[in-house]
This record gives sequence, structure tokens and C-alpha cells, in this order.
Amino acid sequence: MIKFNRLKVLSEDFKIIASALKKSKNLLIEVSADGLKIRRSSAKPLPENTQERREDMKSRSVYAKGFPLDATLDEIKAYLSTYGPVEMVQMRRSISEGEKNFKGSIFALFGKKEDTQKFLDSTEPYKGQELLRLLKEAYFKSKEVTRKDRKADGGKKKSEETKEDHTNNITDDDIKEKNGTWYDLTPKRFCS
Repeated sequence: MIKFNRLKVLSEDFKIIASALKKSKNLLIEVSADGLKIRRSSAKPLPENTQERREDMKSRSVYAKGFPLDATLDEIKAYLSTYGPVEMVQMRRSISEGEKNFKGSIFALFGKKEDTQKFLDSTEPYKGQELLRLLKEAYFKSKEVTRKDRKADGGKKKSEETKEDHTNNITDDDIKEKNGTWYDLTPKRFCS
């Protein structure tokens, strides 16, 4: 369990971790008598993966974009908690040059549908920045539409759509320098 970075920052001592888990009010985790093993409490088993549960989770899952790139999980969770209990927050990250950098967007799961709706209806900024707020399902539907539109436009990415078309200024010599030599593939007749 000390492989989890957030927990490792707090402590790597098993006794301290076990003691804290025993004091937990939600009683989700049980600690063995020797304090070296943990498991989910049998009094709170995992919920069954039913269609009803999946629909309930969809109705409580949100997407939000516009957070500062240096925001922390604790700061975001504290902000979201002003709307009601939050069960989960996933900070979306992009991998560039081997590093996982926060993209400024999150997925979150609220405890109640009412709290989810409060968050979606709110226009309160986060540290002065406006947030785009959608149900997670609506976000995925909009991404699907964007992908279909992109595919219909010949596969251009968003960044390609906004760039100017500089291809008119490129000469054969420019291409030869960067990509090698051009070869003429039109059939030619050779006379002997």
C-alpha cells in the first residue's frame, strides 16, 4: 500500500498507516490483528455492477475544464466539496516528454444527483477562472461528434485547422532538403 504516492508522502511506516485506518470513520477498510494486512470490510462490500448502478453513476459523473495547470488534487477536491460530498476526482493528464502533466480538466463523481446538478448549474469561478461544466456522458458525446467531424474533414486535428496554409510557399528544393529527392513516376519512353 505504500506504493501509492499520496500515502507514501504521509508515511511509510505500516504501524502508523494501520492505526490511521483503524480510526477511520467510514469503516471501509479492515486491518488484520497484526496490523500488516488490510481488506475491504465485509460490512461494506463492493456494489454490484448492475445497469441501474451504472446509470446512477452516469447521472452523478461530471467533466470540468479550466482549472489552472498547477492546481492540486486536494485543492480541486476541496472546491468540489462545496457543492456536496465527492466520491472520486480524476485529474486528466497528458504525457509529454515522459512527464504526466495536468491538462486542467477533471472527471468527478458526486455522492448525490442533487449535488451534481448544483455543480453543473453553478457559474462560480475557480480561483478567478471560468469552468466548462458538463455531465461526463455529454462530454464523451461531444468528443465523438468532434472526431466524426475531424474524420469528415480529412483527419485534420484541431491544431491543423487553425494554422495558416503555408504550402504555397514551399518549393521543391525545400522538400528535397527535408525529405530527400523527388522521383518522377510518370511513364517515359526511351528511344535507342
